Amino acid sequence: MVKETEKKLICLLSRINLNENEKKEISHLLEQKISWTYIFDVTLKNKCHLLVFENLKKFEIESDEYSKYSQIVRCMSFYNFYNLKSKYEELNIFLEKLPKEIKVVPVKGSHLIKNMYKSFYIRATNDFDFLFKKEDLPTIKNILNNLGYYQGDYDSKTNTIIPFNAKKRILYNTKMYNLLPYIKIVNNDALKINLFDFSHSLDFDLKNNIVEEMIDVAYFDNGVWKLKPAHFFIHMCCHHYREGSHASWILIGKDLNIIKFCDVREYVVNCMKHDDILEAINFAKKHNLQKAVYFTIYFVKEIYNTGFEDEILNSLDISDESFLYEYGENEYDEVKTRKKDFWTSLFDRNNKDEIQELPKYTAIL
Repeated sequence: MVKETEKKLICLLSRINLNENEKKEISHLLEQKISWTYIFDVTLKNKCHLLVFENLKKFEIESDEYSKYSQIVRCMSFYNFYNLKSKYEELNIFLEKLPKEIKVVPVKGSHLIKNMYKSFYIRATNDFDFLFKKEDLPTIKNILNNLGYYQGDYDSKTNTIIPFNAKKRILYNTKMYNLLPYIKIVNNDALKINLFDFSHSLDFDLKNNIVEEMIDVAYFDNGVWKLKPAHFFIHMCCHHYREGSHASWILIGKDLNIIKFCDVREYVVNCMKHDDILEAINFAKKHNLQKAVYFTIYFVKEIYNTGFEDEILNSLDISDESFLYEYGENEYDEVKTRKKDFWTSLFDRNNKDEIQELPKYTAIL
């Protein structure tokens, strides 16, 4: 069943601040019969449920179905608060142990939650992500091990960390842009385990020079190394393009979700000046990252159409848009094309039905 009203509501509510026109449009849509079960299911899949239901508090909604789900999400938001509080306590301990000359830079949610969303109630994250230089790995590894972090899978039955097997270690050491995640058993009411994920490249080409260039000009602020806005934006775009264009992420349901595009939209609106946008465009062209930026901003425009998107898209000089729906490069003998359009993919429970043939390394991963 088509749920166009609900989809419009979700897109409108998936933003940090609502202007008056958006509030009026939402109020008008709320006059119609709404399936709150659908909205809950879709926003949960898209990881924007906390933000959407937080924004819904601004409206008077008389519905038992809505009340049920708003109470559920309210409990989830309180859990998220205490979960993130514990995560940031772990993060601060780690950062305090690092020598200042070792630049480990938080990215994605680990930066955005405190610096842009500014609330532990409306944006969740499973782990904390960092950029680092490979030359600093011995120091970082030593500090993590001393703090109780090890590379392995968490076994909930035995409450232990099981080391990764040799095949997986070799794969990550030779083929992956990031390290195997570091995990620590925390064992408090809000946080069972904590995960740190470290990347030294932007993609599977394993070129370290781009990340190193970003880190070289990172700045120290309030006890944390931070990327320049243009570089943070580029990293988000590369991350989203990587997950949206690889079969491995499609299989685990991480290829497309609204919160990723919300992150980009809000970051451009709230954290970037026009000069930062121009710097990001030039950086993308310098390092051949135009597809990653185009992919991300193209779909940000599809969802939000805020107004800044066209300048970025037009400046990237891309005429062939077929790559927007392609996936599987380096995973198959030939690139695959998605069968479903963007909107169907975004609102479906998952897109596993796109995958007819398992990609390389699936058994190891």
